Amino acid sequence: MKAEKWLFECRNLEEKYESVTKEKERLLAERDSLREANEELRCAQLQPRGPSQADPSLDPTSPAVENLAAEILPAELRETLLQLQGENRRLCQQEAADRERQEELQRHLEEANRARHQLETQHRLNQQQLLDLRVQVEDLQKALKEQGGKSEDVSAHLLPAWPSLLSPNNPLFFPHLLPDAPCSPL
Repeated sequence: MKAEKWLFECRNLEEKYESVTKEKERLLAERDSLREANEELRCAQLQPRGPSQADPSLDPTSPAVENLAAEILPAELRETLLQLQGENRRLCQQEAADRERQEELQRHLEEANRARHQLETQHRLNQQQLLDLRVQVEDLQKALKEQGGKSEDVSAHLLPAWPSLLSPNNPLFFPHLLPDAPCSPL
């Protein structure tokens, strides 16, 4: 009895094996035919377009090629392909917009850097002028001491005028405020 069961199981498994082998061969044949069709479509798409084209049926935009593609591709693959093409177009447009935005931001950055460099240069010049004025004040105080004058008198005289010297409207510190005057340190 067990031997008969095993023989029966063995026959069933052999039949399943044969059916699976046939299905495998059928799928391999279908795969090969799809590869050939795919290669034909690729070749058709690579053909030059225009009036000099020898065979208009190979034009990838022609209805014959579209019908062939429609016959080969299942409906859900066509939908996926259309979705991917739409997404690709959208991403290309977004990339172009992003590139334009990046170029605009780069221009703004360059302008801001130029303005910052100009301000830094002006600040350095102002600092140098301030240093020069302090040296002049010290030299004047030394000269007054040597002449026997009182430096306190000079300081008392200069200190009230000092805020006006540092005023933003003072052309000594801000030579660009002078009408038609070159920007040069004292």
